[in-house]
Amino acid sequence: MHRYAVTVWEEDRAYGGPEEGGWWFTTGDLILSVDVDDKAVAEGYADLLRLQYQSEGDLGSVLYRGGCYWVTVLDRLDDYDNEKYFIDNGTRVSQTYPVVYPHYE
Repeated sequence: MHRYAVTVWEEDRAYGGPEEGGWWFTTGDLILSVDVDDKAVAEGYADLLRLQYQSEGDLGSVLYRGGCYWVTVLDRLDDYDNEKYFIDNGTRVSQTYPVVYPHYE
């Protein structure tokens, strides 16, 4: 049976370092995941969650204080090393991103 995960992510910005005047990158934390067996039901539930989790600010603004959400339906994989993984357009996605923090080159 194919399973789907309706997921809600909270995005934020993290300071990357002082190079070239300072740079930032986007981070995300999984705050909700609900397994659903039917794609249409999953999409309907995601629509309801989008109403509940509406972003409150501009992620790129210096005034941003949290509250930027991303709701999506992903293919659900079985647990791997005690962590849920999902598939988004063929790419494995973990519960937090980035998995490896970027560095300046």
